Parts: sequence; C-alpha cells; structure tokens
Amino acid sequence: MSNVFSKRPWLWVIIAFLVLIGSWLVLFKLALGNRPQSYDPRKGETYPEGVVPGSGHPAAQMEKAAADAAEHGGSAAEVETKEEAQ
Repeated sequence: MSNVFSKRPWLWVIIAFLVLIGSWLVLFKLALGNRPQSYDPRKGETYPEGVVPGSGHPAAQMEKAAADAAEHGGSAAEVETKEEAQ
C-alpha cells in the first residue's frame, strides 16, 4: 500500500483536499444546526433568553434602532443612515 503512495505522491494532495472539504462540510453542518435564535423587534417579539436591554447584544441594538425609527418616523435603516451621515 505504501508503495502506491511513494510512486504517486500527488495522491497525498488529493487526499489532503478531500479531508479539507470534508472538514468544511462538517463545520457548516454543525454551524447550521447550532444557529442562534432569530429576533425581530418590528414584529413585537420579546428578547431571546439571556439578553439584557441596553446591552451590546445585537438584539438589544436592533430594539434601539426600531425605537429610534418609530420616534423619528421612518425605518431603522434610514435612521442609522442619517446618524452615520452626521
């Protein structure tokens, strides 16, 4: 068996790429299976468990952007764009 690999060293490269592709597939499968909980404050959803209002968590930041948008009339994306322009 080792005689096959010593005569054809390019097979090691093929095996290495197959291992690399296989590990990426496993990584993506694990990441998709353990996705964080989605949250949309515009639909009136409550915070995901463990999120503190006013914290740096993305869900809390989305809540602030939605509140600012409601206050100023417009969408959260428009309010963020206006703040960046200033």
